[in-house]
Amino acid sequence: MSYDTQCGFKGFTAEAARRVFTQCTTDGFAFDFEVMMIFDRLGLHAEELPVAIVNHRDSKVRVARDTFRMLRDISKIKRNAGRG
Repeated sequence: MSYDTQCGFKGFTAEAARRVFTQCTTDGFAFDFEVMMIFDRLGLHAEELPVAIVNHRDSKVRVARDTFRMLRDISKIKRNAGRG
């Protein structure tokens, strides 16, 4: 089994979603990183459940462009986290 926080399939209680998503500052590739960081900072409990994902289309990720965007977003997230 592999663990993939970036798969995009996540479930939240309504209360956890409200607490986490009201603090998010990005909606790009770094969104999952920010969500998990906020989740941890709030002391919320995460549980992994197995899911089977079938991908029927080619990836639209462009490695050079999207890597730059993700690094930019992570830098922004870290700056915002440092400010509280």
